[in-house]
Amino acid sequence: VVVRYQPKVNLRSRELVGVEALVRWNHPEFGEVVPDRFVPLAEVTGLIGVLTDHVLRISLEQCRQWLDRDLRIPVAVNLSARTLLDADFPDRVAALLAEHEVPADMVSFELTESSVMTDPDRMKPVLHCLHELGTGLSIDDFGTGYSSLSQLRRLPVDEVKIDKEFVFTMGTDLGDLAIVRAIIELGHSLGLR
Repeated sequence: VVVRYQPKVNLRSRELVGVEALVRWNHPEFGEVVPDRFVPLAEVTGLIGVLTDHVLRISLEQCRQWLDRDLRIPVAVNLSARTLLDADFPDRVAALLAEHEVPADMVSFELTESSVMTDPDRMKPVLHCLHELGTGLSIDDFGTGYSSLSQLRRLPVDEVKIDKEFVFTMGTDLGDLAIVRAIIELGHSLGLR
């Protein structure tokens, strides 16, 4: 597998504020395969932990290279629901951060709203441990799942990323614009980005 980095840009200042690590599988016959095609297989076969650790290791190596060049570029890594049920994951994160000498605040983890809501009570200990390490936590694809607002309030997340289905059409669909505004207002009132 290879990791590509999608830039995150502040639209007001037009400055790079970080990157999101995107895993791809270079298959000898089919070329570059997107994660929607192979991550579910990794989850079913129990290899998702190995894949996540590999992507995190590559991302931290890259982050360390940037830091060595005086570039402070935070990296976001996607997590699956199964990873959030792995009680040992925060210890592996701490070890990798120490190994690569990357400050915890340079790393954030993105979890889809639907993955967090599959079993939030079992995931909370892992989320709290990651939060205590100092890593960021972000809920991705917000607005398409079935999250309870009370659960959102209780999770140690720093950021909510509104699902692209609302963002792409908010310029032409007043309903989607209203949803985006409401989510932004809710996020800010909870102290989230």
